[in-house]
Amino acid sequence: MLGIHVCFGGTDSSSTSSNSNTNHQHTHEFTTSILESTNTDTSTSLKKEYAILKGYVDNPISWATSRRWLQRLGYHYDLRKKTFFVDGHERPNVVSTRNEFCSRYLTSLEPRTHRWIQVPRETVEQWKLENKIRDIDKDNQHGFAYLDEVLGVDMVEFHVDDYDFLPAVAKEMNFDLYGGNLSVRMPPPWSKPLMIFGQDESVFSQFLLKPKQWVGPLGQHALLPKTEGMSLMISAFRSCETGFGLQISPTQME
Repeated sequence: MLGIHVCFGGTDSSSTSSNSNTNHQHTHEFTTSILESTNTDTSTSLKKEYAILKGYVDNPISWATSRRWLQRLGYHYDLRKKTFFVDGHERPNVVSTRNEFCSRYLTSLEPRTHRWIQVPRETVEQWKLENKIRDIDKDNQHGFAYLDEVLGVDMVEFHVDDYDFLPAVAKEMNFDLYGGNLSVRMPPPWSKPLMIFGQDESVFSQFLLKPKQWVGPLGQHALLPKTEGMSLMISAFRSCETGFGLQISPTQME
């Protein structure tokens, strides 16, 4: 389903009419832009959404209707004040969903990525003699032993992140394009390989103030800004296959 988040604010009686017209104009422009993208999809559910949104464009709901709907949903109009943040990471439903996602990621998604290498058991034994790896029979977290039924050879599969030297091994095996091979435990043949991308951001403030400061012998305190000043957000995508998606020059790093 297509989710639409609309924020409403209050006005005094002298500006209600003009603000209402402005809100209707903004809603019309916003909904029209959604219609242009939604109308290109042929699925039944989006066709229904298109029809509903088209009705709102032709006959937009009034400001009073919006307020009544908010009240029906349990909202109320109140003074803007400071509140507190409630950490919900350990709520039962959040924990359950997180466990389901991790299980699906590790058993279904990760095997479909180019992050694996398969080597003969003899090679693994040599690595053990060179103290490069631990005994896979005692450490089930690293190494999956299996029999290559075509070649009749005992093989072991590793994730390229299991040991530091494995990426170099993958490159020697001509897996340097994406960094590794697909897993032998990949789901049924009709499933497609995946490239998983992650996104994160970091905010740099103009004044990075610490919770403590030096105080003079007579109790003098330095005059500090009341806010953290202007902020700059840097957002980037990365993946194991393509690397870090944001190129930063040495000057920017400084």
